[in-house]
Amino acid sequence: MKTDMQMLRACMKYHNRTQEDVSRALGMVRSTFYLHMKDGNFTISQIHKMMEYIPLTMDDVSRIFFATKKRGRREGPNACDGLKEEMVAWN
Repeated sequence: MKTDMQMLRACMKYHNRTQEDVSRALGMVRSTFYLHMKDGNFTISQIHKMMEYIPLTMDDVSRIFFATKKRGRREGPNACDGLKEEMVAWN
């Protein structure tokens, strides 16, 4: 499975959450959170805490952490989708 860290960053930005904020909510130091963001390796418990803190919907979680391949346009609106597309355009 592939993780979509750009989507996670977009959701965090949409909900005005910084990586430092989320790392504190997860009870880890910022550098450890950055490593998790780099490799996309989060535990189910950490994902659940992010769902509550950021907040993330089940659809967000599925798209971010349980993606099987890169997809095109998805069905249904998602607040973080538009921001992710903007972030990609900035790079």
